Amino acid sequence: YIILGGPHVSFLYQEILNHFPFIDFICIGEAEDSFLELITNLSGHTTRLFNKKEIQNVLTKIKGIAF
Repeated sequence: YIILGGPHVSFLYQEILNHFPFIDFICIGEAEDSFLELITNLSGHTTRLFNKKEIQNVLTKIKGIAF
């Protein structure tokens, strides 16, 4: 997975995700909690070939990320 964070990507996360499809996630703002929660939820997925609806249900509950 490719995960970005920082002030630039926090401000322009939609444009970055649209223009760079190889980026999987962006942590928005202060990412101490959201990054840990994201990594914890992704730790069981060793491949990017997962059920999109299933993972979206999990990830939409994490505040402070974009994907």
